[in-house]
Amino acid sequence: MDRPLRIWGCWIRSVLCAGSRRPSTALGETLDPLPSLGSRLEAPVSFCMCVNPWRQIHTVCFIHSLVQSIQPAAMFVQMLSPVSSGLFHRAITQSGVILLALLMQSDTKTSALLIAQKAGCASADSADIMQCLRNKTAQEIEAITPRLGDSVMSVSADGVFLPKNTEEHRKLIFRSVPWIIGTNSHEFGWILPNMILFPGWDLGMTRQAMTMTLAFMLQKAAFPENAQKVIEDEYFGDTEDPAKIRDIFLDLMGDLAFLSPAVQAARNHRVEHVSREDAGSPVFFYEFQQRPSMYGHSRPDYVKADHFDEVGFVFGAPFWSEEIVMLDNTTWEERQLSKIMMKYWSNFAKTGNPNGQEMFEWPEFTTDEQHLLLNLTRKLGNIEEKSKIEFWTEHLPNRLKSGRENSSRDEL
Repeated sequence: MDRPLRIWGCWIRSVLCAGSRRPSTALGETLDPLPSLGSRLEAPVSFCMCVNPWRQIHTVCFIHSLVQSIQPAAMFVQMLSPVSSGLFHRAITQSGVILLALLMQSDTKTSALLIAQKAGCASADSADIMQCLRNKTAQEIEAITPRLGDSVMSVSADGVFLPKNTEEHRKLIFRSVPWIIGTNSHEFGWILPNMILFPGWDLGMTRQAMTMTLAFMLQKAAFPENAQKVIEDEYFGDTEDPAKIRDIFLDLMGDLAFLSPAVQAARNHRVEHVSREDAGSPVFFYEFQQRPSMYGHSRPDYVKADHFDEVGFVFGAPFWSEEIVMLDNTTWEERQLSKIMMKYWSNFAKTGNPNGQEMFEWPEFTTDEQHLLLNLTRKLGNIEEKSKIEFWTEHLPNRLKSGRENSSRDEL
């Protein structure tokens, strides 16, 4: 077996030190990465799970949700799993916590066989499939990934590794550790639409195309049928302009899949919402707003701080050597922003609090719901300023509940 996969100065396999037996599930395998990748990575990877950085002062679980592979989504599910209990003392989830319903798969066997077939490992025997996948080189895995589509993002609640009621478990899981959680200002701005939407979406969306696409997304996220009209009325009104429909749709998907789940999770975590017996731990919320200058005109002007744009700033990419390029031709102001973000993140890893001497104060996310806005200048924002949050957390659930009650009365 090749040496364990080393990421950001730490051994991923060190998560096994807690002594619990590795679960025999697909996501459980992320505790022990595919051996064929172990000695072949040529660049730092921008996410870690349950690792011991900063001279092993504390164990920190660092996650970036849903980048261009299944790994970050798997990392978040690891944090939800009782199997991973006690493996970390801090939690950082960038790009929120993602709406798990978008990843849940009811027919896991069919999904697994489809993935195996697309990967060139078709077999009726699961052991043969796993052996075939393990024999793939890094280059082969990279080549087949585009063919897999969103089928690689399949999660099953088996009641052992992942609780059946993931939403209830989500409310409890982070209360025992300090937590940084945040999103970017345009999570569904460029990378994800290009992965998921139809060709030409960036030129504009007709009302019909939007309706069909939204119906598919809501069905995948397990929303009831009557949700679509409520959502369309809230976001689109009578808009018919294709460019406006596109822009609104991008905002809608970011709110649905990233921002709303992140805010709700932060609210569930904060100290004021837990009992005296379970005192809770601090949570710090942020929004990253800086569109990297390196993109220039390579991205449309309507794209702001897209999904994954903050990662380079967190890991000091403006200061990397020429051998590894992630953020190219950064400005002096962007380099200062990167230094500040690295300081916040490292302070948090060491102490559970991102603040330090002579730093702009990042307040805890309490009942006033203040959070840090990360741009070339730092300032504070308030969740109340995000007009659609209460729609997702209050208005829409109440409307759907009212609709169900009316339907029940009609049946009687």
